[in-house]
Amino acid sequence: MASGFSHRNVHMKSVNELLVLFMRQAQLERAMKQRGGARVAEERDLHVVRQKVAAYPQAAKSDVVVNGDDGI
Repeated sequence: MASGFSHRNVHMKSVNELLVLFMRQAQLERAMKQRGGARVAEERDLHVVRQKVAAYPQAAKSDVVVNGDDGI
């Protein structure tokens, strides 16, 4: 029973980390749409965030629902 609980905690941590990455990605994408655009550092951060998201297993991604660019 304890191993199932541990696995669930690890999975939840992954989902939480992925949600944070999606939120940061949306924030950076909004910044790039603002007048004056994004700075080079923001563009680099966006690239890094996208790489981290791509590294997550599809199963974790399917547990996170992001509703477009609605300020999340």
